[in-house]
Amino acid sequence: MDAISNGLYTQYASVYDNQDSKTIQSLKEKQGDASNEEMLEACKEFEQYFIEQVLKQVKKTIPKDTLLGDNEYINMFEDQMFQGVAEKITESGELGLAQQLYDSMVAQAGGRQL
Repeated sequence: MDAISNGLYTQYASVYDNQDSKTIQSLKEKQGDASNEEMLEACKEFEQYFIEQVLKQVKKTIPKDTLLGDNEYINMFEDQMFQGVAEKITESGELGLAQQLYDSMVAQAGGRQL
């Protein structure tokens, strides 16, 4: 790497690292402002979204029905169905992803409640 390229890379890396640390600091500040209930609710929302995305990917593995074809109303119904199923799974707490995320956040905060 020549001197100019090396200098540009170093300058870019320092700006990138600075932005990354600002983003992390901002997230930590927001995390400190949120109550325990808000953080747990955010974890549950993430779990629900994750489950919904998994269900949509599983649906893609099933061959399309040639009789119905690609109907926008059926697609809308399927999206609503996936949201409902994901919500029920999250509410049941059986998967436990939200609780694991929350526990991890508490552990990173030094074992104290957020």
